[in-house]
Amino acid sequence: MSKSSSRRASVILAFRMTPDESAQLRAVASSLGTGPTTFARNATFKAASLPAPEYAAKSPHPQKADMARLLGLVGRMASNLNQLARLAHATKQAPEVKQLKLLFGELRELRKNILGLV
Repeated sequence: MSKSSSRRASVILAFRMTPDESAQLRAVASSLGTGPTTFARNATFKAASLPAPEYAAKSPHPQKADMARLLGLVGRMASNLNQLARLAHATKQAPEVKQLKLLFGELRELRKNILGLV
């Protein structure tokens, strides 16, 4: 049961679909500005000629998507740097110039994204 005392919806209805059907449903829901669950719930209630339940829409923090993207970039760069360091330590040789250039390119992209937020 939900921890919220104001929300009474506690029953889950699940169904299966193909990956293509799921992608289509998500695309349509996204184009309408809703999530796939909200879209499916509203469509189900409409098809059953029932009034759609009213839930307060959660508005995402405007910079949350940007921060998630930047954290993803930082994580990939850290992973790449760790791989280069392990290889250099194991072989006692410096990383290849090509690998370093890729990492520096990622750094430039990250810097550009951060400056775009300011």
